[in-house]
Amino acid sequence: MQSIGQAGMRKDFLDSLDIGDQVICFRASLICYGVTGSTQVPWEMQLRAVLADQHRKDCLVAAVMQLENWALQGMAGNEY
Repeated sequence: MQSIGQAGMRKDFLDSLDIGDQVICFRASLICYGVTGSTQVPWEMQLRAVLADQHRKDCLVAAVMQLENWALQGMAGNEY
């Protein structure tokens, strides 16, 4: 099994949370770990989104899709 650091979870982030938020993060991590066949755990940004939802706060998540040289080839913008 991977340690917290190897799995992409930052221990300092988890340590900064109160016990209730830590429980929420560990539950979310266990669910993710279980449904992905023990291969993935959430990153800090994803856990922050889970916490925002649990506390009924708004959360803006910006996702970036990586396509090799996509913007450099003039395919960016409204051309798709």
